[in-house]
Amino acid sequence: MSSNKLGYIEAISVIAIATISNVLLNEAKSVFKNTGSGAILNILYVSILAFIIVFTIYKLFKNFKGLDILDISEFTGGKWLKIFTGFSFILLIFFYASIVLRDMGEDLQIIYFQNVNIAYILMLLILPAAIINMLDFKTAVKCNLIMVIVISIVSTVLYLALIPKFTYQRIFPILGNGANSIFITGVSLLSSFIGFAYLYFIMPLLKDYKDFKKVGFIATGLCIYSIILSVVGLLLIFPFVLPANESAPIYLLARQINFGTFIERADILLIVIWILTIFNNLSIALSFILYIFKKVTNIKDTKSISLCFSLILYALSLIYNDLIQLDTMENKIFVYAFFIIVFVLGLGVLILANIKHKIQKKKGVL
Repeated sequence: MSSNKLGYIEAISVIAIATISNVLLNEAKSVFKNTGSGAILNILYVSILAFIIVFTIYKLFKNFKGLDILDISEFTGGKWLKIFTGFSFILLIFFYASIVLRDMGEDLQIIYFQNVNIAYILMLLILPAAIINMLDFKTAVKCNLIMVIVISIVSTVLYLALIPKFTYQRIFPILGNGANSIFITGVSLLSSFIGFAYLYFIMPLLKDYKDFKKVGFIATGLCIYSIILSVVGLLLIFPFVLPANESAPIYLLARQINFGTFIERADILLIVIWILTIFNNLSIALSFILYIFKKVTNIKDTKSISLCFSLILYALSLIYNDLIQLDTMENKIFVYAFFIIVFVLGLGVLILANIKHKIQKKKGVL
């Protein structure tokens, strides 16, 4: 993977795809349910926090150009810290990808395939990602870039088509379910920015290290844009009680529109794009898992274990018993895991590395 350098636009799409996929699945609905009419204020608050975090990561990486969090972990605490950091991020990405895979499978089963065993649906979803990862990484990135552009355009068109149906009174009361749901528990929305985890590894993959700042900020902006479109659309279209048997908010929105007699079922077109986006998201997640595993174990070729990791992901997605357990894992357990690994471990390693760098520089070692 490291031999396939990325342009900054490709890198932006790699980081953004994860959040966009979250928005297409359940994230927007979770925000809506937790904050009510305060969802817009919650997004603005979390957006500020997201940009502060990206700026912090950028500043902490300034002394380590061309390195990723694994290299910095080895510099900070040696080989064992590198291994611990690497496997922590592998577990996090596996956790995230298994939730995305199962979420998508459950949504498709509810919408179209009620009588099909979930195991078969998940198998069909993981297969393309497994095949892509057995090919060249650059191919996966190019496909991913196309899908990010397509889904961004489609989401924008969908939003514009819904404007005549908006009920603007639903933004009140502005604090929704209360200030606590917006400013305290609402911080959990940051867990949808799984691209922060990828950002720790993107530096060595860039053609130009100077693009790191640009990649982080633009990707975060694109993620926030996708969240705004989805959440605002839900808030201004639906009452506070959403259909209980539906999962995907973007699908709920798509069913509300048609384009005359030319396209009467916009949701069908969206489902196809949605599935392709999930394929790309899973392939990128597996690519980063393989990249991290390769650096931690020093194996020469990851293609031989690509299928094995795909099967592990498939098995993990089958562990969840039902939608209630999946919701608990996604909105509670994963949120804690994300904050501990991405913010406590990731930022902690970077801060300690900068302190060590400063001490060594004063001693004239560097």
